[in-house]
Formats: sequence, C-alpha cells, structure tokens
Amino acid sequence: GGPRTQRRRIRVTPQEAAFIEAALMADSPVVRKQALQRLCSLYRQGARLTDARTMKALILHALVDTDSKVRRWSFNALAQLGEAADVQLMIGPWKANRSDPEIFEAGLTALAHLLSKDDLLVILKEAEVRLDASALMARANA
Repeated sequence: GGPRTQRRRIRVTPQEAAFIEAALMADSPVVRKQALQRLCSLYRQGARLTDARTMKALILHALVDTDSKVRRWSFNALAQLGEAADVQLMIGPWKANRSDPEIFEAGLTALAHLLSKDDLLVILKEAEVRLDASALMARANA
C-alpha cells in the first residue's frame, strides 16, 4: 500500500451546524429526520462539531418527538456524538419505545456505544432486556 494518510479532523462549519439546529426545530418531522440523518452522515465521515451542546440538547429533546423516525434517528445521532453523561436522559425514551423494535434497537446500539459493557449490562438487567454477550458486543462495535 501507499503511505498512510493522516485523517484530518473535519469540523462541521458553524453555518452547517446552525442549519441542522434550525431544521431540528422545524414543524416538519421529515425535515427533523433529514437533519438528524445529515448530522449522522457528517459524523460517519469524521466531521465533528466545534461545540455540540446546543445540538445535543435538541437531539435529546427529539428522543420524545411525535414522529417515530425522528426518535430513531435521534438515537442514531447520540450513538455518534453522545456521551455517558447523556445516558440518564436516554433511558426513559428508550424504554418508552420498547414496542417499536427499530427505535428500541437504535437506542440499544446508542447505549452500547456510550457505556462500558458492565454499565450497559446493569441497564439491560433493570429494563429486563436479555441479550447474549456476542449480540451485545456486536452492537458496541457497530
């Protein structure tokens, strides 16, 4: 192979961040979902927000959105930019979506990304969710 290229940290521009934040507050659930999808796409490409506090507050609020796709993409976004400190705000909405497998799985994946295996196991036990270890590790590495 060729010389290893240093992957440069890309910043989400302030304009793009402001656009996504505004879209997350839009009346249209489709616009909110697309904003979350855009943010997830940027993060998968290695882009990062200079300051994620406002964005994260909007995403945490979207966990209880009336639209199921917005809720699912909120968990997907938190898997990318969330932190262990966000978990307590995620557990209630995650449990509330237990009857919706897509949202519940997205929430589980987000929790697996943000928590140590031991902490995740405690939450799963409290929520009476049973998973084998290999399924759990697959989520954490997804």
